[in-house]
Amino acid sequence: MIGRIGQALVVCWSLAWCGASLAQPAIPKDRIPADLPENLAKLIAQLYETHPEQRGLAIAELARLGPAAAPAAPFLVAMFSDPGQSAVIFSDPLGRRGTATSLGLKAAIALGAIGPAAIDPLLQTVRSETPKLRALAVHALGRINDPRIVPPLAEALGDSVWEVERDALEGLALIKDGNRVGPMIEALAKSENAKARESLAQVLGLFGDPRAVEPLISALKDSEAGVRRRAAEALGKLRDRAATAALIDGVADPDPAAQRAASEALVRLRDPASVEPLIAKLKDERWLTRSQAAKVLERLGDRRAMDPLVELLKDPHPEVRRAAVQAMLRVYDPKAAVPLVALLGDTAPEVQSVLPETLSRIRHPSLVEPLLEALKQTDPKIRARAAQILGQIGDHRAAEALKNVATSDEVLEVRVDAYRALRRMGLAPAK
Repeated sequence: MIGRIGQALVVCWSLAWCGASLAQPAIPKDRIPADLPENLAKLIAQLYETHPEQRGLAIAELARLGPAAAPAAPFLVAMFSDPGQSAVIFSDPLGRRGTATSLGLKAAIALGAIGPAAIDPLLQTVRSETPKLRALAVHALGRINDPRIVPPLAEALGDSVWEVERDALEGLALIKDGNRVGPMIEALAKSENAKARESLAQVLGLFGDPRAVEPLISALKDSEAGVRRRAAEALGKLRDRAATAALIDGVADPDPAAQRAASEALVRLRDPASVEPLIAKLKDERWLTRSQAAKVLERLGDRRAMDPLVELLKDPHPEVRRAAVQAMLRVYDPKAAVPLVALLGDTAPEVQSVLPETLSRIRHPSLVEPLLEALKQTDPKIRARAAQILGQIGDHRAAEALKNVATSDEVLEVRVDAYRALRRMGLAPAK
């Protein structure tokens, strides 16, 4: 019966949307089945009342009935084209309140309350050419906890109307049935719509289902950068080390956002097996890959990366040197003192923006001797930076040298920096 009524909906909707909007269901009233329970038949008939409040009250009561109102599903779907407004507030059987004023949206909420019996009539609408009808059908499907809604909602993820995509994503995320993952994995592999694949990868990361790991690893090779980014983010949430090798390859992704997502996922996995391959990435011909690998190694904090990161301090690209400097905070070793302090002479702003703070935070005694040597450099900028950092480290072995600089350096700014360093150490000479 529901199927026969549903077949008439396309024609009725066309009539409703090509001319003036109907203030009642787009199914003729004489289509109400004669064999329905009296109360249900009256409620469906009330959907044809001229006053929107009366229609709203009927929708609210049908929502309260839930699955028992299944024969009303096609009529409620047909109300998607109703332009009426109603202030009626109601709750469905799960206690979810319907506060929307639009009768069309109220009808969608009621269909969600009816449950699986409403799916077939809704499926006839979810591909409508009218955005409003698609949006309401997807909204209703998203409130039904049934794995059959996965394929149409997955398809709707690629819709050009953002409300449709949003409701589809929310609906997929709310499904509690364990069978939801299979259809979503299939849709991820087969969908030709990049937006849909991107959203599917995002949702799969929320479920914590290990079945999603391999499909998401495959998605890291997707032609669309957005899909690769979402797949990497999802794998980071799943924290399955089976994804380590693929994510390491993702550190070399040509898209910066996808590259960062793969890097973040590797940090979440904290797989010791990732360290050596990441060290190898430090020699990649692309500077962005070298920089990203250094950032991941810094956050992993594995001492095996120490020597390769020290070598990276000499990298030709300033962003890579910057990343190597910052990595020293986590993996510092005294053997890095000389090459690290040597960067005080680096003219790249990228390096100087992080080097003084990094040296000050390391505060290792092994830095003092190289910094004292830096006080003798001919470049006053180097001498000034060295004086500042020595003051922040606070090692009294530097006191005598700083006093000499504070009183005899030929550049006023350097003398001032040396004096401030001594004052910071509590050793400032009398003026």
